[in-house]
Amino acid sequence: MIQAARAPVQLLWLDLSFNQLTDIDEALLDLPNLRVLYLHANEIREGAPIRRLGKLKQLTNLTIHGNPIDNQPNINKELLCLIPSLTKLNFSPVTRLQRDDAQQWQAARRRGGRRKK
Repeated sequence: MIQAARAPVQLLWLDLSFNQLTDIDEALLDLPNLRVLYLHANEIREGAPIRRLGKLKQLTNLTIHGNPIDNQPNINKELLCLIPSLTKLNFSPVTRLQRDDAQQWQAARRRGGRRKK
């Protein structure tokens, strides 16, 4: 236990569910080896805190259900694009179809964001 506290970069799994969190602290991004992050049943409403998670390159398992942001259209697609290492989202395996759908959604957003000259 003491070693983990001294070397949090070694942390692989973190459960922050049911804590009424409204934001994701930047310190979380200092955990480069984090593979599992449970954020379900909190109060995260905005996309910006969730988008920060794209910096966690080793993350394979993420939960966000039970947060107000989970009702945002396309949030799961956005997460799959931001965090390509995800294999489970909200306790469910990420399927090839979901990943393909997310990539098509992202491509359509990029095309829609371009301005014509």
